[in-house]
Amino acid sequence: MSTGLDMSKLREAEKDLASRGGGGGFVRLAKDETKDIRILEPTASMNNVFFLEVPIWWIAGKPITSPSFIGEPDLIQTIIDEFKEEFKGDGQAEFKALMEAKAANGANQVQKVSGFWIPILEFDWDVDPKTEEIINIYDKDGNVDPNLVEKFVKGGKAQIFDAKISLVKNIVSQITTGRGGAKFLTQNEGVNLRVSRSGTGRDTLYAAQKDDPMPMPDKYYGAEALDVVRRAKSTIFTDEYIEKILANYFFGEQLPEEPVYRFPELRDNEEVKEEPTRSRRGRGKSEVADKEPAETQPDEAPAKTQTNEAPAKTDEAPVETTRSRRGKAETSSRRSRSLVDDVANG
Repeated sequence: MSTGLDMSKLREAEKDLASRGGGGGFVRLAKDETKDIRILEPTASMNNVFFLEVPIWWIAGKPITSPSFIGEPDLIQTIIDEFKEEFKGDGQAEFKALMEAKAANGANQVQKVSGFWIPILEFDWDVDPKTEEIINIYDKDGNVDPNLVEKFVKGGKAQIFDAKISLVKNIVSQITTGRGGAKFLTQNEGVNLRVSRSGTGRDTLYAAQKDDPMPMPDKYYGAEALDVVRRAKSTIFTDEYIEKILANYFFGEQLPEEPVYRFPELRDNEEVKEEPTRSRRGRGKSEVADKEPAETQPDEAPAKTQTNEAPAKTDEAPVETTRSRRGKAETSSRRSRSLVDDVANG
């Protein structure tokens, strides 16, 4: 059930966004790209705000959704803090190097970013080459026909736009400062946006320009509306699998080939099957997955690449260590090889 936009809650979110820097799915803006989109009304699960902030940890190119967005502690941070205790004495230097290691593309091997997930329609319009006006969406009386609009919805379905915080701030500002803000996302009186990205590094600029009001097809509203919270929950791994991903990175432990999800029943639909990044263990890396961490660097200041020297290799036998989490003790074998070298070499 769609509950519409709550302006008071959006203004509260605006204050929070204003105090923060940048950071970022399924639809993203590439460099020098422009998209025509329509932000859909938030479902009840989104608490009447049009975006959902989803914290994502990237561990050696693999995304892990933190369950903190559903009100739980940040399990990934907790595990990292506990693993740190296993690197005793001289091992602290190795732990620090692993935390600061860079991939070949310059992205941090361990990083946490926030994606701002927005339910949208993306359009691929027919445009008159002379006037640059949208065509083939009007009925015989010159009014926009939602049934004709449907033909230009890219992919024929609602999608999730993984937006940068600076773009979200821009959109929120337009809604809260202009007249009729509460109608901004409504089906028949809402407006489309032309969103764009230009520049690089500190000069990257995200912009959103409002278009005229335009009615949308019924199928994207009401009971069948895209549930962003449901989709985000479907990407949460089980606690055990999250720990295995981190143990694989920090200790070289074996990672199961197939990921294990906490809410597998939420993944029983086509949208979830089209995630941009999947577990690639044993299948070879995908080009998209290799580039993903670089795309999630903060907007305002891309991370500078630093060279971390790997600690000297040793011939000593592996050290047996024990970690205890959730009242359960587990034994792990820390390898004597240089994990930092392995990370740098992919």
